[in-house]
Amino acid sequence: MNTILLKKSDFIACDRVILTDYRLEHMQKVLKSTTGSVCKVGLLNDKLGKGEVISINEKSAELRVTLDTMPPAPLDVILVCAMQRPQTYKKVLHIAITMGVKHLVFFGSFKVEKSYWDSPVLSEEIFHREAVTALEQCCDTVMPTVEYHKYFKKFVEEELPRLSENRTVYIAHPACGGKFPDKPQTPALLLVGPEGGFTDYEVSRLQETGAKGGTLGSHILRTEVALPALLGKFL
Repeated sequence: MNTILLKKSDFIACDRVILTDYRLEHMQKVLKSTTGSVCKVGLLNDKLGKGEVISINEKSAELRVTLDTMPPAPLDVILVCAMQRPQTYKKVLHIAITMGVKHLVFFGSFKVEKSYWDSPVLSEEIFHREAVTALEQCCDTVMPTVEYHKYFKKFVEEELPRLSENRTVYIAHPACGGKFPDKPQTPALLLVGPEGGFTDYEVSRLQETGAKGGTLGSHILRTEVALPALLGKFL
């Protein structure tokens, strides 16, 4: 945690907060905070700043906060990823959010197991928890949005045109051939396949919508390895 992310409910005055949960534990065990210590803070969906510890004990910490810095600029890329297995899904969230993605979309394809859609990790509560963890890591405050679309055909025909409007669409897949561009254009939409890869039909359908294909080389990469390499090209 590189930033202590605050909620409006933490405030007891316009510039004072009380912390009693995992953030207090982080201050005690990791930051070794004492009275007078200063730490990085940010208000969810608002500005960043600093917090001065007024008092701290085993039950609570009171901070005087100053919020005077805008959050970092978002990455102007919509990440559209075939649904992953639950643990990989959480890794994708963390990678994308820490790299500045503010709009994530997960969709179904032939090699996506049906059971993935029934996983409790897709709950709003878990998404919020994972997103907050990622924001705390990357010193950001702006909560991303997420969409889920279970059926490939319906997604391509009805949702992709909406999402890709005024954006350059890229698809990363070994079957595309050629090299993924080193400096892709933004605003962009990035399509990433399931762990087993897109089928030839799916690649063809996506390319018919105008998606530009490319690969990261001859090696087959896990999603959590390929994704930061791809998003890094847009920075």
